[in-house]
Amino acid sequence: MAVWFGVVGGLLEGVAHWIYQITPVLSYEERFHPVDLNTLWTSPLIDISLFVIAACVLLPVLWILGTRDWQLEIIVFTALIFNGLLVGTGRLRMGGATMLAIGLGTVASRWMKRDSFAVMTFMRRSIIPLLCVAVLTWGAVRMGGSLWQNAQLADLPSAPADAPNVLLIVLDTLRADRLSAYGYARPTTTFLDEYAQRGVLFERSFANSSWTMPSHTSLFTGRFPFQHGVDLWNYDGRFVTLAQVMGAHGYATVGISANEWPCTGASGLGAGFTKCESIYTGPLDTFLRSFDGRRLAVWTNNYFDEVDLWGRPSAEEINRRFLGWLSGRPKKPFFAFLNYMEAHGPYHPLRLQPGRAQLIPEAYDAKVTHLDAQLRKLFDQLGQRGLEKNLLVIIAADHGQSLGEHGLFGHRSSLYRDQIQVPLLMVWPGRIPPGLRVSNVVGLQAVPGTISELAALSTNAFPGGSLTGCWTGGRCGDGWVLSELSFPESRSGKSLSPTWIKSLITPSQHFILEQNGRVELYDWPADPREVRNLADIPEERSSVESLGTKLAEMVPQAAAGWAAHKGNKQPVAALQSLTNRELEH
Repeated sequence: MAVWFGVVGGLLEGVAHWIYQITPVLSYEERFHPVDLNTLWTSPLIDISLFVIAACVLLPVLWILGTRDWQLEIIVFTALIFNGLLVGTGRLRMGGATMLAIGLGTVASRWMKRDSFAVMTFMRRSIIPLLCVAVLTWGAVRMGGSLWQNAQLADLPSAPADAPNVLLIVLDTLRADRLSAYGYARPTTTFLDEYAQRGVLFERSFANSSWTMPSHTSLFTGRFPFQHGVDLWNYDGRFVTLAQVMGAHGYATVGISANEWPCTGASGLGAGFTKCESIYTGPLDTFLRSFDGRRLAVWTNNYFDEVDLWGRPSAEEINRRFLGWLSGRPKKPFFAFLNYMEAHGPYHPLRLQPGRAQLIPEAYDAKVTHLDAQLRKLFDQLGQRGLEKNLLVIIAADHGQSLGEHGLFGHRSSLYRDQIQVPLLMVWPGRIPPGLRVSNVVGLQAVPGTISELAALSTNAFPGGSLTGCWTGGRCGDGWVLSELSFPESRSGKSLSPTWIKSLITPSQHFILEQNGRVELYDWPADPREVRNLADIPEERSSVESLGTKLAEMVPQAAAGWAAHKGNKQPVAALQSLTNRELEH
């Protein structure tokens, strides 16, 4: 009975999970844990295991009760199925969904009890065909994926004979000022310090947002968040991505990411990748993508605030998967995107209690040092394979991380410098001059245009500019960088104030505008921790006026905030009702 209910519930869950994702049914939080077609076969496998465990728990209970009418088992198994389907959208609370599921299970058990012999006969006769359906689904998904990849590779056009291989590495959540290459006192990144000497290091590079999705979308499309439309929801494909453009020029494209979001089909950023590995990377990750696995992770994180249960691939695993792909790659130039999550929290399995917060910066540095060591191993392997000779490498971060500044821990809670200033370096032996440090202010939106120009692609689909002028004597950045951040509703369903923040950073100033009209202005080179707000100083009024007007003219949404500031200059307390945990993905 447990196996039968497990395979039926799993098949229903897999189909429901896929439908939920491609329709606007999922809650905002649930969209952060995408699935792909693998859910159609992993869900039955997981549910069979869970239901058999439940049966083992029920057996002694039934023996003690001396019951033989199957009603309790049917209530439990049916309730488990309904509970998963109900809470899977993230829009019903666990308690209410559980009560409703138990009610539905009770109704189902009464219906089945009317002719229990017929029900049991049907289960026995249908269990083998149902298991066959699950196995065939597994084969279809796995084989279909391989056939689709081969078809995409066969359909690629020919690439120029001298086309470089391109490796884009994103060190997720790595703030620039914790790298020794950027002046940090600790030798956290000895390899990156050495590697930066082989090419150009941008000393003042900034992300276009302080969290994963909008920043990666800018990195892939060469556009700002207000243009590509990603801040709270998925990318809708309105512009071509870097992977799509590289594929159109004959490149084999691969994405291997420890962050589950940047190159999946669910996010919209998986388009153009011949192969993408970021989810279903192992047993733990697979289990946690099921409805029951997600509930376990949510429950655990509610009680153990800093425990990470999402089963992300380690830096060692990312290296292994990429090197494995290289060994069997097609005879074409490649564009590879790698995302490493070592610098992302959590940093220790403890709640943030008094006296423990100081451990986070220490743990952050330790994880950065570990990541640096793994990057050294990766590039040693690339060198042994002779791939570095014609390899264009871009190493960046998608955003930074607050480590106590402004009373914040994490990211996606502000646009202060600690959350948006990121490392950026580029290396290509013989084509990019070694040992160059660029002090101009530049943004990540210029990365795809730079790759397009360096790889001599026939078309440049990226309006974010190019940074090649920084070493050829041409234009080097725009002299400013735009960053944007929007907030979802709180868990109580109330909208936050402000609902968005925009910022402009120039070589000497950082201007921040909130939706409610509040403004901040910092002399960030002289005040790197941004603790002295100059917005209300009379001598800075012209700067506030100039930067506010520029921001309002550039970003349509910012015009309302700037108008609010002009009409009401009283500061508004922001985000007081929301904890850092709720703000950070």
